[in-house]
Amino acid sequence: MGKGPRATVRRDRLSEAPHLAWNAYIDLLSSTGYDELTPIQRVAFLAFRYDSEVKSGGHARYFRNQGADRLEETVAALGRLAAVRQQAVLERAGSMWETATDEELNRLDDEFHMSRPDVHVRLEAWLDAHIEEFVVFEG
Repeated sequence: MGKGPRATVRRDRLSEAPHLAWNAYIDLLSSTGYDELTPIQRVAFLAFRYDSEVKSGGHARYFRNQGADRLEETVAALGRLAAVRQQAVLERAGSMWETATDEELNRLDDEFHMSRPDVHVRLEAWLDAHIEEFVVFEG
Protein backbone atom coordinates (compact mmCIF):
# COMPACT_ATOMS: atom_id res chain seq x y z
CA MET A 1 0.00 0.00 0.00
CA GLY A 2 1.28 3.44 -0.93
CA LYS A 3 1.51 6.47 1.28
CA GLY A 4 -0.65 8.76 -0.83
CA PRO A 5 -3.81 10.47 0.33
CA ARG A 6 -6.85 8.35 1.06
CA ALA A 7 -10.48 9.12 1.74
CA THR A 8 -12.16 8.01 4.95
CA VAL A 9 -15.45 6.11 4.98
CA ARG A 10 -17.31 4.91 8.04
CA ARG A 11 -17.63 1.13 7.83
CA ASP A 12 -21.00 1.12 9.62
CA ARG A 13 -22.53 3.29 6.86
CA LEU A 14 -21.42 1.06 3.98
CA SER A 15 -24.17 -1.52 4.44
CA GLU A 16 -26.87 1.14 4.01
CA ALA A 17 -24.97 3.18 1.39
CA PRO A 18 -22.48 1.03 -0.55
CA HIS A 19 -21.85 3.89 -2.98
CA LEU A 20 -19.93 5.80 -0.28
CA ALA A 21 -16.64 4.13 -1.20
CA TRP A 22 -17.16 5.07 -4.87
CA ASN A 23 -18.05 8.65 -3.94
CA ALA A 24 -14.97 8.92 -1.73
CA TYR A 25 -12.82 7.56 -4.59
CA ILE A 26 -14.16 10.11 -7.07
CA ASP A 27 -13.82 12.93 -4.53
CA LEU A 28 -10.20 11.93 -3.97
CA LEU A 29 -9.48 11.84 -7.72
CA SER A 30 -11.22 15.19 -8.21
CA SER A 31 -9.60 17.09 -5.38
CA THR A 32 -6.05 15.77 -5.20
CA GLY A 33 -3.12 16.91 -7.28
CA TYR A 34 -1.21 14.46 -9.45
CA ASP A 35 2.06 14.90 -7.54
CA GLU A 36 0.43 13.86 -4.25
CA LEU A 37 -0.73 10.49 -5.59
CA THR A 38 0.82 7.04 -5.54
CA PRO A 39 1.45 5.23 -8.85
CA ILE A 40 -1.71 3.14 -8.35
CA GLN A 41 -3.76 6.28 -7.67
CA ARG A 42 -2.27 8.04 -10.69
CA VAL A 43 -3.63 5.39 -13.03
CA ALA A 44 -7.16 6.14 -11.86
CA PHE A 45 -6.54 9.90 -11.76
CA LEU A 46 -5.35 10.08 -15.37
CA ALA A 47 -8.10 7.82 -16.71
CA PHE A 48 -10.75 9.69 -14.72
CA ARG A 49 -9.56 13.07 -16.02
CA TYR A 50 -9.53 11.82 -19.61
CA ASP A 51 -12.98 10.24 -19.30
CA SER A 52 -14.47 13.31 -17.61
CA GLU A 53 -13.06 15.81 -20.09
CA VAL A 54 -14.09 13.85 -23.18
CA LYS A 55 -17.57 13.21 -21.81
CA SER A 56 -17.92 16.93 -21.00
CA GLY A 57 -16.61 18.42 -24.22
CA GLY A 58 -14.76 15.94 -26.37
CA HIS A 59 -11.11 15.51 -27.17
CA ALA A 60 -10.79 19.20 -28.03
CA ARG A 61 -11.71 20.04 -24.43
CA TYR A 62 -9.41 17.32 -23.07
CA PHE A 63 -6.37 18.68 -24.90
CA ARG A 64 -7.30 22.31 -24.23
CA ASN A 65 -7.52 21.65 -20.47
CA GLN A 66 -4.97 18.89 -19.98
CA GLY A 67 -2.51 19.45 -22.81
CA ALA A 68 -0.26 16.63 -23.92
CA ASP A 69 2.22 16.64 -21.04
CA ARG A 70 0.88 13.38 -19.61
CA LEU A 71 -0.47 11.92 -22.84
CA GLU A 72 1.76 8.84 -22.90
CA GLU A 73 1.15 8.19 -19.23
CA THR A 74 -2.62 8.52 -19.74
CA VAL A 75 -2.51 6.09 -22.67
CA ALA A 76 -0.59 3.66 -20.45
CA ALA A 77 -3.08 4.19 -17.60
CA LEU A 78 -5.98 3.27 -19.87
CA GLY A 79 -4.08 0.12 -20.80
CA ARG A 80 -3.56 -0.80 -17.15
CA LEU A 81 -7.31 -0.41 -16.63
CA ALA A 82 -7.94 -2.65 -19.67
CA ALA A 83 -9.79 0.22 -21.37
CA VAL A 84 -8.16 -0.82 -24.64
CA ARG A 85 -10.68 0.77 -26.99
CA GLN A 86 -10.42 4.14 -25.30
CA GLN A 87 -6.65 3.71 -25.18
CA ALA A 88 -6.56 3.28 -28.96
CA VAL A 89 -8.79 6.34 -29.45
CA LEU A 90 -6.54 8.49 -27.27
CA GLU A 91 -3.43 7.28 -29.09
CA ARG A 92 -4.95 8.37 -32.39
CA ALA A 93 -6.18 11.65 -30.92
CA GLY A 94 -2.75 12.33 -29.46
CA SER A 95 -1.03 11.82 -32.80
CA MET A 96 -3.26 14.35 -34.55
CA TRP A 97 -4.76 16.74 -32.01
CA GLU A 98 -2.69 19.79 -32.96
CA THR A 99 -3.67 19.59 -36.63
CA ALA A 100 -7.02 17.79 -36.45
CA THR A 101 -10.17 19.33 -37.84
CA ASP A 102 -13.31 19.55 -35.73
CA GLU A 103 -14.79 16.80 -37.89
CA GLU A 104 -11.85 14.48 -37.19
CA LEU A 105 -12.05 15.13 -33.47
CA ASN A 106 -15.82 14.62 -33.52
CA ARG A 107 -15.31 11.19 -35.09
CA LEU A 108 -12.89 10.30 -32.30
CA ASP A 109 -15.37 11.59 -29.73
CA ASP A 110 -18.07 9.37 -31.25
CA GLU A 111 -15.75 6.37 -31.20
CA PHE A 112 -14.87 7.06 -27.56
CA HIS A 113 -18.55 7.28 -26.59
CA MET A 114 -19.34 3.99 -28.34
CA SER A 115 -16.42 2.13 -26.73
CA ARG A 116 -17.39 -0.58 -24.29
CA PRO A 117 -16.91 -1.26 -21.53
CA ASP A 118 -17.05 2.35 -20.42
CA VAL A 119 -14.03 3.79 -18.57
CA HIS A 120 -16.35 4.19 -15.57
CA VAL A 121 -16.70 0.39 -15.39
CA ARG A 122 -12.92 0.00 -15.56
CA LEU A 123 -12.47 2.59 -12.81
CA GLU A 124 -14.88 0.63 -10.61
CA ALA A 125 -12.83 -2.52 -11.15
CA TRP A 126 -9.62 -0.60 -10.34
CA LEU A 127 -11.16 0.61 -7.09
CA ASP A 128 -12.25 -2.91 -6.19
CA ALA A 129 -8.76 -4.27 -6.88
CA HIS A 130 -6.94 -1.47 -5.02
CA ILE A 131 -9.44 -0.14 -2.50
CA GLU A 132 -6.84 0.09 0.27
CA GLU A 133 -4.96 2.62 -1.89
CA PHE A 134 -7.96 4.94 -2.00
CA VAL A 135 -10.14 4.44 1.07
CA VAL A 136 -9.60 4.01 4.80
CA PHE A 137 -12.52 2.40 6.60
CA GLU A 138 -13.19 3.52 10.18
CA GLY A 139 -15.61 2.44 12.83
